[in-house]
Amino acid sequence: MNGNVTWPKKVSDPALLRSTFSALRSLTDPARTTRASRLAPQRNGVLLLVVLSMLVLFLMLGTAFVISAKQSSQAARSMKRAYEATVSPTRQGDLLEEVFGQLLRDTNRQNSSLRFHSLLRDLYGNDGFVAQVDPTQIQWADSAIPPATPKGVTNGQFLQLGAFSVPIRWNDGTPPANRPLSTTSGQYNGMLLTVLEGPGRGASTRIVGYFGDSGNSRRFIVMAFKQAGGSSLPDQVNLPALFTNSAGNGVLIAVNGRPLNGSGVGYNPVPNPA
Repeated sequence: MNGNVTWPKKVSDPALLRSTFSALRSLTDPARTTRASRLAPQRNGVLLLVVLSMLVLFLMLGTAFVISAKQSSQAARSMKRAYEATVSPTRQGDLLEEVFGQLLRDTNRQNSSLRFHSLLRDLYGNDGFVAQVDPTQIQWADSAIPPATPKGVTNGQFLQLGAFSVPIRWNDGTPPANRPLSTTSGQYNGMLLTVLEGPGRGASTRIVGYFGDSGNSRRFIVMAFKQAGGSSLPDQVNLPALFTNSAGNGVLIAVNGRPLNGSGVGYNPVPNPA
C-alpha cells in the first residue's frame, strides 16, 4: 500500500450498473416502501393475545384451587361435627338416656336388643291394652241407670266406666279383632287404669270391679280420682262430658298388665296352627 489510496477500478459492465441502480431506487422510493409494508403480515397484537391467554389460564387455575379448598374445608368441618356428635358428652348423655328409656319402658325398634326386655314389661306383663270409653256407659257406681243420687250409692267413691269390647291395641301386639276384652267378670280386678285424654288425662286409678257383659261394651268399676287441676269429678249430669272428646267419642284409657305375669319373650297368645 505504501500510504497510497487504492481506488476501485471503473465499472464498465452496463448490466451490472442497471441492476445496482434499480436496487438503489427501490430502497429510496417511498411508494414502493409503503406498498411493501402493507403486504407484510400484521403481528402487532400477537404478544397482547399471548399475555391475555396466560392471564385467563392463571385465573382458571386460581378459581379451581379456591373451589377445591372450599370443598375440602366443608368436608373437614362435617367430619369434625360427626366425630364430636359421637364422642361429645352431650351425645353420650343422649345415648345413655335412650338406653335407659328402652331398658325401663321398652321400645318399638325392631333392631334393638333390649326390645321386649324392659323392666316395666317384666313387671306388668304383656296383657295390658288401650281401649275407648263407651260414652253411653259412664256414670257413678249404682245399681240404677242412671244413678238414683247425684254421685251414686257410694257418694262419689266409685265410678263406672264402660269400654268397647274390641280394644284399640294390646301391649303384646295381638290384633285387636282377634282378641276382644275378656267376658269373664273380675278378669281385670286389681289392675291399674289410666285416662289418656280429656280433663282427666294422666289420672290413674285402681280397677275394683269388672263385668264381662256380652255385647259391644264391658264395664269397669274404678276408684274415683281427681281431675288434672285437682278438682273432684262432677255430678252425674256433667260426668259423661268429662270422658267425651270434642268429636263426641269416648276418651282413650290404658290398662296395665297384671304385675309379674309376663310369660317371656316369644310367647304368642294366638298361635298360628300352621
